[in-house]
Amino acid sequence: MMKGITFSVFLVIALVGAGFLGNIRMMDPVEAGDELEFYLNVKNPTKMSFDDTNVKMYFMDLDGFYAFPGFDLDPLETNGFRYDVPMPVNAEPGYYVMKVVASNEDFRDSKYVYVDIR
Repeated sequence: MMKGITFSVFLVIALVGAGFLGNIRMMDPVEAGDELEFYLNVKNPTKMSFDDTNVKMYFMDLDGFYAFPGFDLDPLETNGFRYDVPMPVNAEPGYYVMKVVASNEDFRDSKYVYVDIR
Protein backbone atom coordinates (compact mmCIF):
# COMPACT_ATOMS: atom_id res chain seq x y z
CA MET A 1 0.00 0.00 0.00
CA MET A 2 2.80 2.45 0.85
CA LYS A 3 4.46 1.93 -2.55
CA GLY A 4 1.22 2.87 -4.32
CA ILE A 5 0.86 6.07 -2.31
CA THR A 6 4.50 7.01 -2.85
CA PHE A 7 4.21 6.45 -6.60
CA SER A 8 1.01 8.53 -6.83
CA VAL A 9 2.58 11.44 -4.97
CA PHE A 10 5.70 11.27 -7.17
CA LEU A 11 3.58 11.18 -10.33
CA VAL A 12 1.61 14.25 -9.28
CA ILE A 13 4.79 16.17 -8.41
CA ALA A 14 6.43 15.14 -11.71
CA LEU A 15 3.42 16.18 -13.81
CA VAL A 16 2.96 19.52 -12.07
CA GLY A 17 6.47 20.64 -12.95
CA ALA A 18 6.52 19.23 -16.49
CA GLY A 19 5.28 22.31 -18.41
CA PHE A 20 2.65 21.22 -20.93
CA LEU A 21 1.96 24.63 -22.47
CA GLY A 22 4.51 25.60 -25.07
CA ASN A 23 4.72 28.71 -27.23
CA ILE A 24 1.82 31.15 -27.26
CA ARG A 25 1.47 33.73 -30.04
CA MET A 26 -1.30 36.20 -30.74
CA MET A 27 -2.13 38.55 -33.57
CA ASP A 28 -2.81 41.62 -31.47
CA PRO A 29 -3.72 44.41 -31.10
CA VAL A 30 -7.32 43.50 -31.79
CA GLU A 31 -10.44 45.66 -31.95
CA ALA A 32 -13.25 45.17 -29.43
CA GLY A 33 -15.82 42.83 -30.98
CA ASP A 34 -13.30 41.25 -33.40
CA GLU A 35 -11.68 37.82 -33.13
CA LEU A 36 -8.18 37.36 -31.76
CA GLU A 37 -6.03 34.88 -33.70
CA PHE A 38 -4.40 32.80 -31.00
CA TYR A 39 -1.70 30.16 -31.61
CA LEU A 40 -0.78 27.64 -28.93
CA ASN A 41 1.47 24.58 -28.60
CA VAL A 42 0.49 21.86 -26.13
CA LYS A 43 3.09 19.20 -25.43
CA ASN A 44 3.12 15.86 -23.69
CA PRO A 45 6.63 15.41 -22.24
CA THR A 46 5.74 12.08 -20.63
CA LYS A 47 5.59 8.48 -21.84
CA MET A 48 1.85 8.28 -21.06
CA SER A 49 -1.01 8.96 -23.49
CA PHE A 50 -3.29 11.83 -22.53
CA ASP A 51 -6.94 11.55 -23.52
CA ASP A 52 -9.54 14.30 -23.66
CA THR A 53 -7.11 17.18 -23.20
CA ASN A 54 -8.77 20.59 -23.41
CA VAL A 55 -7.86 24.25 -23.61
CA LYS A 56 -9.71 27.01 -21.78
CA MET A 57 -9.13 30.75 -21.73
CA TYR A 58 -10.26 33.18 -19.04
CA PHE A 59 -10.31 36.97 -19.36
CA MET A 60 -9.81 38.14 -15.80
CA ASP A 61 -11.14 41.71 -16.10
CA LEU A 62 -13.75 41.13 -18.82
CA ASP A 63 -15.58 38.09 -17.39
CA GLY A 64 -14.85 36.17 -20.59
CA PHE A 65 -14.53 32.38 -20.66
CA TYR A 66 -13.83 30.23 -23.70
CA ALA A 67 -13.56 26.43 -23.89
CA PHE A 68 -12.42 24.55 -26.97
CA PRO A 69 -13.00 20.95 -28.15
CA GLY A 70 -10.86 18.27 -26.54
CA PHE A 71 -8.03 16.33 -28.18
CA ASP A 72 -5.66 13.46 -27.39
CA LEU A 73 -1.88 13.63 -27.01
CA ASP A 74 0.37 10.63 -27.62
CA PRO A 75 3.53 10.15 -25.54
CA LEU A 76 6.18 12.82 -26.27
CA GLU A 77 3.85 14.52 -28.80
CA THR A 78 3.48 18.26 -29.35
CA ASN A 79 0.46 19.68 -31.19
CA GLY A 80 -0.08 23.21 -32.43
CA PHE A 81 -3.51 24.82 -32.44
CA ARG A 82 -5.06 27.99 -33.82
CA TYR A 83 -8.07 29.42 -32.04
CA ASP A 84 -10.23 32.39 -32.99
CA VAL A 85 -11.20 34.00 -29.70
CA PRO A 86 -14.04 36.56 -29.83
CA MET A 87 -13.27 39.79 -28.01
CA PRO A 88 -16.03 41.40 -25.94
CA VAL A 89 -17.86 44.16 -27.82
CA ASN A 90 -17.94 46.46 -24.78
CA ALA A 91 -14.20 46.19 -23.94
CA GLU A 92 -12.47 49.50 -23.36
CA PRO A 93 -9.09 49.94 -25.08
CA GLY A 94 -6.19 48.64 -23.02
CA TYR A 95 -4.21 45.59 -21.96
CA TYR A 96 -6.13 42.70 -20.42
CA VAL A 97 -4.85 39.59 -18.65
CA MET A 98 -5.94 36.27 -20.11
CA LYS A 99 -5.25 32.96 -18.35
CA VAL A 100 -4.67 30.04 -20.73
CA VAL A 101 -5.17 26.55 -19.26
CA ALA A 102 -4.46 23.15 -20.82
CA SER A 103 -5.66 20.20 -18.75
CA ASN A 104 -7.15 16.74 -18.52
CA GLU A 105 -7.62 14.25 -15.68
CA ASP A 106 -3.84 13.73 -15.39
CA PHE A 107 -2.37 17.23 -15.61
CA ARG A 108 -3.06 20.95 -15.55
CA ASP A 109 -0.82 23.77 -16.76
CA SER A 110 -1.53 27.47 -17.15
CA LYS A 111 0.10 30.66 -18.39
CA TYR A 112 -0.92 34.30 -18.29
CA VAL A 113 -0.72 36.56 -21.34
CA TYR A 114 -1.63 40.17 -22.02
CA VAL A 115 -4.04 40.99 -24.84
CA ASP A 116 -4.01 44.48 -26.38
CA ILE A 117 -7.54 45.62 -27.24
CA ARG A 118 -7.80 48.89 -29.17
